[in-house]
Amino acid sequence: MLLSNPLLKLRNMEEFSHEVERLVEQKQLTYLEAIIEHLKTCDLECDNHKVKNLLSPKIQLRLYQEARELNMLGKKKKKLLKSK
Repeated sequence: MLLSNPLLKLRNMEEFSHEVERLVEQKQLTYLEAIIEHLKTCDLECDNHKVKNLLSPKIQLRLYQEARELNMLGKKKKKLLKSK
């Protein structure tokens, strides 16, 4: 059955991003926490390389800002974001 594939639950970037934004607003989560929680509800691993494709540019920026505020980024990470 096709519905057993967890990626089908995510559908696309717009829906994934909308759900992450909803979790941030309603549950007062950080973007990182919201992404992880949503991945868990979809039975996906957090290190899945396809996750990046599901993050809108807005959420990628918010995630970067959160990581920077928490001193979780090295100098190389800043270059990666700027190259996009």
